[in-house]
Amino acid sequence: MLFKKKFIKFIILLGVSQSAFASVVQHHCEKYLFQIEIINADDRNERQFNLYYNDMRSKKKLFYHADVPSLDASCIRDNKKNIFFIFQEYCGGNACSEQMYSVFDPVSQKMILHATDWKKGNAKEVEKLLGYQPPMLMDYEETFCCELEQYENK
Repeated sequence: MLFKKKFIKFIILLGVSQSAFASVVQHHCEKYLFQIEIINADDRNERQFNLYYNDMRSKKKLFYHADVPSLDASCIRDNKKNIFFIFQEYCGGNACSEQMYSVFDPVSQKMILHATDWKKGNAKEVEKLLGYQPPMLMDYEETFCCELEQYENK
């Protein structure tokens, strides 16, 4: 009986993993490669994002995970010409601010700002870091990921 239960559990888990649609978007920012893995891309309510970093000398490293319906990402320079990986998380509706930015520094390999630390938005903190007002990434021409049409309805 125990074997039968484990076998059924294995089949259920196998079915779940096969039904999840995943997509990967990658972008070079000078000598850095950023990859965004979109899990359950075809289900807005179950979507997850894994963000990876690679400096071309080492293996890729997971530096952030988000369970949100949508996320936009871009490479951006501050007013001193330092490059950062910046992304905005969108939860939809009035549940959270659209001004929720996260910032990753590829040189130090650390998250500088986490969007989830500021439920009402953190554009002012990002402005202090960059030296200018951050763009809304959904409208920014340098955004490389993750517009909905890139992965929905595939």
